[in-house]
Amino acid sequence: MRRKVSLLITVVCLIGLLAGCRSKPATTFIIGDEGQKELSLVTMLIDPGVSMESTGFIQFLKTVPGHDKEFHVEMEMLPQGADGVVRRQRLQRVRTEIMAGKGPDIFICENYNTVTVDVRELGGDVAEGGLFKYPNGVMNNHLLLPLDKYIENAQYMDFGQLEPKVMAAGRNDEGQQILPLTFDFYAAAYVPSSYGLPQERPKTRQEMLGSGCARLDIAAKGMYGDTLLDYFPDMVDWDKETLNFTEDELTERTLDYWDASQKRLSGEYVFAGGRDDGAGVLSNYLMRFQPYEGTILAPEYNRNGGVSAYVTTFAAINRNTKYPEYAFAVLDKLLSKEEQNMPRIYKGSFRTGLPVYTGAAGDTPALGGGALPEHLAKQYGELLEMVDDVRFLNMLDNEMVRSVKPVCEKPGSTQEDVEKAAREAYRAMQMMLAES
Repeated sequence: MRRKVSLLITVVCLIGLLAGCRSKPATTFIIGDEGQKELSLVTMLIDPGVSMESTGFIQFLKTVPGHDKEFHVEMEMLPQGADGVVRRQRLQRVRTEIMAGKGPDIFICENYNTVTVDVRELGGDVAEGGLFKYPNGVMNNHLLLPLDKYIENAQYMDFGQLEPKVMAAGRNDEGQQILPLTFDFYAAAYVPSSYGLPQERPKTRQEMLGSGCARLDIAAKGMYGDTLLDYFPDMVDWDKETLNFTEDELTERTLDYWDASQKRLSGEYVFAGGRDDGAGVLSNYLMRFQPYEGTILAPEYNRNGGVSAYVTTFAAINRNTKYPEYAFAVLDKLLSKEEQNMPRIYKGSFRTGLPVYTGAAGDTPALGGGALPEHLAKQYGELLEMVDDVRFLNMLDNEMVRSVKPVCEKPGSTQEDVEKAAREAYRAMQMMLAES
């Protein structure tokens, strides 16, 4: 009996000890007009696509209700550029913390597909992408906080005015987990009077291929190779972790891009005015062509005949945060109409993208503030109507950029070279999904 009591006391003490070891909400001290104050500490990790200053975010945080009164946000920016090895180490640390139920409270990430830092050149083994290699997988693994109940009580964010197709990309069966901040898609933009190109937007990919126009042929076959997988809407079945396109389909798509690339390199394509500058991400061309009346926007159609868009920056909250209300207060303000039209973050900090705020009719904002001129606003609305797929870029895109794009763009590469690269990329992507 004494032994049983002793064991019971031991178990009770152990439970008490473990309870005492549970992490407590973090706090910090700041000195203000009222002297020293203890505030709740909210941590925010920012993963920008390029090196950037934190000034814009510091100015923004001053506008967030409760900041430095009830809570304080501590920022960390992941290193970019020449800090490749340091970046990889930081990424591994943060990912490990998240999987262990810890990590930052808030994530603000640029969702880029190109390998910003190739650590192989700096003594490493693997090229790293963004913090979340597969954002869809992160949602399905229950690592992010479902936000629906917070969105319902938002003070600044008008969720009904945010582009619904884009916001849906951050939603799964548990609700909204990722909040897209900006998005983009590829389009050819030209002024017919200057370039001698068709006077009306081509209605289909086949029409672009049969136009006899170098610019539109390139737009149909893949403009720069960075988003070749945009051609395949719903490219991954995330429940089964399988690709929704075949090896033959990928090979055909890759050969199209190779054909356009080789014609560009050989000089077979002749561009009006001698300039090859009429295609790229839509956000760049909306700004570049604003003064030009008659500008025509032709999208890069996908295999379904629609347009594939992708999220360029997004925000989310750690499911294990101790301060969900304070963390959401930051995102609430970040997605306000006022902030989406302000250049301090959306133009000064992020590389590219269109704001998710749509506004009322005729009030479509251009990136960094200001409404689009009428001749572009109408077309922009038409292109948005064509969007039938919005996705997050991921390590599968990185594989295409690293292994397939260079072969297509290599002078003198052969069809056999390209087919081999496409087959190897397809098998590599299958393995990557199985291991994700």
